[in-house]
Amino acid sequence: MTNFSFIQSEWLPLKQTLEDAEKSVYASPVYSAILCRKSLEAWVHWLYENDPDLELPHDTSLNSLMFQQEFKELLSDPLFRQVNVVRKLGNDAVHTNLKIQPTQALHALKIMHGFASWVIRVYSDTKVIVPAFDESHVPFESEEVKTKKQLKALEDELLQTKEINRKLQDELERTKLIKETHENIPPPSDPDEALTRKLYIDLLLKEAGWDANGHNVSEYPVTGMPTGDGKNDGPGKVDYVLWGD
Repeated sequence: MTNFSFIQSEWLPLKQTLEDAEKSVYASPVYSAILCRKSLEAWVHWLYENDPDLELPHDTSLNSLMFQQEFKELLSDPLFRQVNVVRKLGNDAVHTNLKIQPTQALHALKIMHGFASWVIRVYSDTKVIVPAFDESHVPFESEEVKTKKQLKALEDELLQTKEINRKLQDELERTKLIKETHENIPPPSDPDEALTRKLYIDLLLKEAGWDANGHNVSEYPVTGMPTGDGKNDGPGKVDYVLWGD
Protein backbone atom coordinates (compact mmCIF):
# COMPACT_ATOMS: atom_id res chain seq x y z
CA MET A 1 0.00 0.00 0.00
CA THR A 2 1.06 3.57 -0.64
CA ASN A 3 -0.27 7.03 0.17
CA PHE A 4 0.24 8.09 -3.45
CA SER A 5 -2.10 5.74 -5.32
CA PHE A 6 -4.22 8.77 -6.28
CA ILE A 7 -1.47 9.95 -8.65
CA GLN A 8 -2.54 8.72 -12.07
CA SER A 9 -2.94 9.89 -15.67
CA GLU A 10 -0.49 12.58 -16.82
CA TRP A 11 1.02 12.82 -13.33
CA LEU A 12 2.03 9.15 -13.21
CA PRO A 13 5.73 9.90 -13.99
CA LEU A 14 5.83 11.99 -10.80
CA LYS A 15 4.60 9.15 -8.61
CA GLN A 16 7.68 6.92 -8.25
CA THR A 17 9.91 9.44 -6.47
CA LEU A 18 7.27 10.00 -3.79
CA GLU A 19 6.79 6.27 -3.33
CA ASP A 20 10.56 5.84 -2.96
CA ALA A 21 10.63 8.65 -0.39
CA GLU A 22 7.80 6.91 1.47
CA LYS A 23 9.78 3.66 1.61
CA SER A 24 12.87 5.43 3.01
CA VAL A 25 11.36 7.51 5.83
CA TYR A 26 12.60 5.19 8.59
CA ALA A 27 15.32 3.27 6.76
CA SER A 28 17.14 6.39 5.54
CA PRO A 29 15.52 9.69 6.59
CA VAL A 30 18.20 11.78 4.86
CA TYR A 31 17.54 9.98 1.57
CA SER A 32 13.79 10.41 2.04
CA ALA A 33 14.23 14.16 2.61
CA ILE A 34 16.33 14.43 -0.55
CA LEU A 35 13.71 12.55 -2.55
CA CYS A 36 10.94 14.82 -1.22
CA ARG A 37 12.96 17.81 -2.39
CA LYS A 38 13.56 16.14 -5.76
CA SER A 39 9.83 15.42 -6.09
CA LEU A 40 8.98 19.01 -5.18
CA GLU A 41 11.21 20.23 -8.01
CA ALA A 42 9.48 17.91 -10.49
CA TRP A 43 6.01 19.11 -9.46
CA VAL A 44 7.10 22.77 -9.66
CA HIS A 45 8.48 22.20 -13.16
CA TRP A 46 5.18 20.56 -14.13
CA LEU A 47 3.36 23.71 -13.05
CA TYR A 48 5.66 25.92 -15.12
CA GLU A 49 5.22 23.65 -18.13
CA ASN A 50 1.45 23.53 -17.93
CA ASP A 51 0.17 26.74 -16.33
CA PRO A 52 0.06 29.57 -18.89
CA ASP A 53 0.15 32.15 -16.08
CA LEU A 54 3.65 31.02 -15.10
CA GLU A 55 6.57 32.25 -17.18
CA LEU A 56 9.80 30.26 -16.98
CA PRO A 57 12.67 32.51 -15.82
CA HIS A 58 16.23 32.34 -17.11
CA ASP A 59 17.35 30.76 -13.83
CA THR A 60 15.50 27.43 -13.59
CA SER A 61 16.84 26.37 -10.19
CA LEU A 62 14.16 25.31 -7.70
CA ASN A 63 14.88 28.31 -5.48
CA SER A 64 14.44 30.71 -8.41
CA LEU A 65 11.24 29.05 -9.64
CA MET A 66 9.62 29.04 -6.20
CA PHE A 67 10.38 32.69 -5.47
CA GLN A 68 8.96 34.07 -8.71
CA GLN A 69 6.10 36.39 -7.74
CA GLU A 70 3.62 34.65 -10.06
CA PHE A 71 4.40 31.30 -8.43
CA LYS A 72 4.05 32.67 -4.89
CA GLU A 73 0.70 34.20 -5.84
CA LEU A 74 -0.48 30.84 -7.21
CA LEU A 75 0.14 29.18 -3.85
CA SER A 76 -1.36 30.43 -0.62
CA ASP A 77 1.10 31.72 1.99
CA PRO A 78 0.64 28.63 4.25
CA LEU A 79 1.18 26.23 1.34
CA PHE A 80 4.26 28.14 0.17
CA ARG A 81 5.77 27.95 3.68
CA GLN A 82 5.13 24.22 3.77
CA VAL A 83 6.82 23.41 0.46
CA ASN A 84 9.67 25.79 1.30
CA VAL A 85 10.34 23.64 4.39
CA VAL A 86 10.62 20.63 2.06
CA ARG A 87 13.10 22.54 -0.13
CA LYS A 88 15.22 23.69 2.80
CA LEU A 89 15.22 20.30 4.52
CA GLY A 90 16.27 18.57 1.29
CA ASN A 91 19.03 21.11 0.69
CA ASP A 92 20.37 20.64 4.21
CA ALA A 93 20.24 16.87 3.79
CA VAL A 94 22.51 17.19 0.73
CA HIS A 95 24.83 20.04 1.64
CA THR A 96 25.26 19.83 5.44
CA ASN A 97 25.91 17.28 8.16
CA LEU A 98 22.46 17.90 9.62
CA LYS A 99 21.06 14.64 10.99
CA ILE A 100 17.59 14.21 9.51
CA GLN A 101 15.18 12.51 11.89
CA PRO A 102 12.44 10.11 10.69
CA THR A 103 9.82 12.49 12.11
CA GLN A 104 11.20 15.30 9.91
CA ALA A 105 11.27 13.10 6.81
CA LEU A 106 7.72 11.92 7.55
CA HIS A 107 6.54 15.51 7.93
CA ALA A 108 8.11 16.48 4.58
CA LEU A 109 6.37 13.49 2.97
CA LYS A 110 3.01 14.57 4.42
CA ILE A 111 3.53 18.07 3.00
CA MET A 112 4.30 16.60 -0.43
CA HIS A 113 1.16 14.46 -0.20
CA GLY A 114 -0.88 17.60 0.36
CA PHE A 115 0.92 19.58 -2.34
CA ALA A 116 0.59 16.84 -4.98
CA SER A 117 -3.09 16.34 -4.19
CA TRP A 118 -3.70 20.10 -4.45
CA VAL A 119 -2.03 20.29 -7.88
CA ILE A 120 -4.00 17.34 -9.21
CA ARG A 121 -7.34 18.60 -7.88
CA VAL A 122 -6.75 22.07 -9.32
CA TYR A 123 -5.58 21.00 -12.78
CA SER A 124 -7.55 17.79 -13.37
CA ASP A 125 -10.55 17.95 -15.69
CA THR A 126 -12.23 15.24 -13.61
CA LYS A 127 -12.91 15.07 -9.88
CA VAL A 128 -10.12 13.26 -8.03
CA ILE A 129 -10.69 11.67 -4.63
CA VAL A 130 -7.57 11.89 -2.47
CA PRO A 131 -7.53 9.73 0.70
CA ALA A 132 -6.12 11.27 3.85
CA PHE A 133 -2.47 10.49 4.57
CA ASP A 134 -2.19 7.15 6.42
CA GLU A 135 1.00 6.64 8.42
CA SER A 136 0.38 2.88 8.46
CA HIS A 137 1.32 2.85 4.75
CA VAL A 138 4.83 4.08 5.60
CA PRO A 139 6.98 0.93 6.00
CA PHE A 140 9.24 0.44 9.00
CA GLU A 141 11.21 -2.36 7.33
CA SER A 142 14.82 -1.63 6.41
CA GLU A 143 15.65 -0.83 2.80
CA GLU A 144 19.00 -1.14 1.07
CA VAL A 145 21.46 1.31 2.65
CA LYS A 146 22.21 4.19 0.32
CA THR A 147 25.94 4.74 -0.20
CA LYS A 148 27.67 8.09 -0.32
CA LYS A 149 28.22 7.52 -4.02
CA GLN A 150 24.48 7.11 -4.59
CA LEU A 151 23.73 10.24 -2.60
CA LYS A 152 26.33 12.20 -4.57
CA ALA A 153 24.79 11.01 -7.84
CA LEU A 154 21.38 12.12 -6.60
CA GLU A 155 22.80 15.51 -5.62
CA ASP A 156 24.24 15.96 -9.13
CA GLU A 157 20.86 15.08 -10.61
CA LEU A 158 19.12 17.62 -8.37
CA LEU A 159 21.50 20.38 -9.45
CA GLN A 160 21.26 19.78 -13.18
CA THR A 161 19.54 22.40 -15.28
CA LYS A 162 16.42 20.98 -16.81
CA GLU A 163 15.17 21.90 -20.22
CA ILE A 164 11.50 22.80 -20.14
CA ASN A 165 9.24 21.96 -23.06
CA ARG A 166 6.01 23.86 -23.24
CA LYS A 167 2.79 22.33 -24.46
CA LEU A 168 1.03 23.51 -27.59
CA GLN A 169 -0.93 26.73 -27.18
CA ASP A 170 -4.30 25.02 -27.37
CA GLU A 171 -3.27 22.68 -24.55
CA LEU A 172 -2.21 25.68 -22.47
CA GLU A 173 -5.56 27.33 -23.05
CA ARG A 174 -7.33 24.13 -22.08
CA THR A 175 -5.29 23.92 -18.89
CA LYS A 176 -6.06 27.55 -18.08
CA LEU A 177 -9.79 26.91 -18.46
CA ILE A 178 -9.57 23.88 -16.18
CA LYS A 179 -7.68 25.90 -13.60
CA GLU A 180 -10.24 28.72 -13.70
CA THR A 181 -13.05 26.26 -12.99
CA HIS A 182 -11.22 25.13 -9.83
CA GLU A 183 -10.35 28.54 -8.40
CA ASN A 184 -12.32 27.86 -5.22
CA ILE A 185 -10.45 24.69 -4.26
CA PRO A 186 -8.84 25.50 -0.89
CA PRO A 187 -5.16 24.78 -0.19
CA PRO A 188 -4.37 21.73 1.96
CA SER A 189 -4.18 22.22 5.69
CA ASP A 190 -0.81 22.01 7.38
CA PRO A 191 -0.45 18.42 8.72
CA ASP A 192 1.11 19.87 11.89
CA GLU A 193 1.35 23.66 12.00
CA ALA A 194 3.36 23.67 15.23
CA LEU A 195 5.89 21.20 13.83
CA THR A 196 6.18 23.15 10.56
CA ARG A 197 6.84 26.36 12.53
CA LYS A 198 9.40 24.69 14.84
CA LEU A 199 11.18 22.93 11.97
CA TYR A 200 11.28 26.17 9.97
CA ILE A 201 12.79 28.11 12.89
CA ASP A 202 15.28 25.33 13.69
CA LEU A 203 16.48 25.28 10.07
CA LEU A 204 16.92 29.05 10.03
CA LEU A 205 18.91 28.92 13.27
CA LYS A 206 21.06 26.10 11.86
CA GLU A 207 21.81 28.12 8.72
CA ALA A 208 22.79 31.09 10.91
CA GLY A 209 25.26 28.93 12.84
CA TRP A 210 23.20 28.24 15.97
CA ASP A 211 22.38 24.83 17.42
CA ALA A 212 18.67 24.88 18.23
CA ASN A 213 19.11 21.69 20.28
CA GLY A 214 22.08 22.98 22.26
CA HIS A 215 22.25 23.18 26.04
CA ASN A 216 19.83 25.74 27.52
CA VAL A 217 18.82 27.01 24.07
CA SER A 218 15.18 25.99 23.71
CA GLU A 219 12.44 26.17 26.35
CA TYR A 220 14.73 28.04 28.76
CA PRO A 221 13.06 28.54 32.19
CA VAL A 222 12.60 32.12 33.39
CA THR A 223 10.83 33.96 36.21
CA GLY A 224 8.93 37.22 36.39
CA MET A 225 6.01 36.12 34.25
CA PRO A 226 2.48 37.57 34.71
CA THR A 227 0.55 35.80 37.47
CA GLY A 228 -2.78 37.66 37.49
CA ASP A 229 -2.40 38.86 41.06
CA GLY A 230 -0.16 41.78 40.14
CA LYS A 231 3.02 40.28 41.55
CA ASN A 232 4.27 39.10 38.14
CA ASP A 233 6.74 36.68 39.69
CA GLY A 234 5.52 33.49 38.06
CA PRO A 235 7.63 30.88 36.25
CA GLY A 236 7.70 30.55 32.47
CA LYS A 237 9.81 29.49 29.51
CA VAL A 238 11.48 31.30 26.61
CA ASP A 239 11.18 29.54 23.24
CA TYR A 240 14.84 30.11 22.31
CA VAL A 241 17.87 31.73 23.98
CA LEU A 242 20.89 32.48 21.76
CA TRP A 243 23.84 32.75 24.13
CA GLY A 244 26.75 35.07 23.32
CA ASP A 245 30.38 34.44 24.18
